[in-house]
Amino acid sequence: MRVVYADAVFLLNFIIDYILLLMTAKICGCGVPRARMGAAAALGGLYAAAAAAYPHGLLTAAPSVIAAGAAVAAAAFAGRPRGIRLTAVFFAVAAAFAGAVLALSLLGGGDGPPVNFDFKPLLVIFIVCYAVLSILFRGAARAGGNSYASLIIKLAGRELRARALIDTGNALRDPITGGRVIVLGAGEAAALFPRAVARALADARERGAVGMLEDLDKIGESARFRLVPYSSVGVRGGMLPAFRPDEVFIDGVRERNALIALSPNGVSDNGVYSALVAP
Repeated sequence: MRVVYADAVFLLNFIIDYILLLMTAKICGCGVPRARMGAAAALGGLYAAAAAAYPHGLLTAAPSVIAAGAAVAAAAFAGRPRGIRLTAVFFAVAAAFAGAVLALSLLGGGDGPPVNFDFKPLLVIFIVCYAVLSILFRGAARAGGNSYASLIIKLAGRELRARALIDTGNALRDPITGGRVIVLGAGEAAALFPRAVARALADARERGAVGMLEDLDKIGESARFRLVPYSSVGVRGGMLPAFRPDEVFIDGVRERNALIALSPNGVSDNGVYSALVAP
């Protein structure tokens, strides 16, 4: 009789779920707090341990497994911009990983993935799945001829990683320092701020720029933001709230004197990128 240790099942599935969530966030170019992904991964680990304890019960039925996956994705991505897309990508990443593990097990002469699996083969599978899925989800965007850059924003100990479109039409400059202005969706920027500020930024799509500033003023946080003038098609003399981060890196190169301007409606309809940077 095979003995299954609940703590080992929990730990293994916690690590797997955390890496799957991290891969999903990176593929979609979405910043998600690590603590939130850790809590979601812990939820997945608890479910796996319970299912291992009752292998012939309701928990192992397909609808329960799907519902558990949706719960893990919701715990990590609920309230984030493009939450449905993030959930779909999470399921795709999980399915690809499960298929790769099953294939590796069958090639090794087994009849399915073992409970106590060596983590080294898992790491190789993670890397291969990440590379393949990144190509699949981002290939269409590259085929369109657009150029992208990796973006890292740091503020008060928090870090946001995002994918930015190099926008040749973005001529925004800080009127005081002349530094580059990076346009970021307000919803994505929420990960950089405390909960009260994050809530105001997450509601920016419904409230608009003026409503967002009013909400920030009510909680005494408007002082850290200032307005940057901009113009676009159909908009003359518009204003965007902006803040100065501690550090900004574009493709690994530190950008000095950069401002982050917040777009209430986001910057991409299809979720391929979440920020705009000038060439």
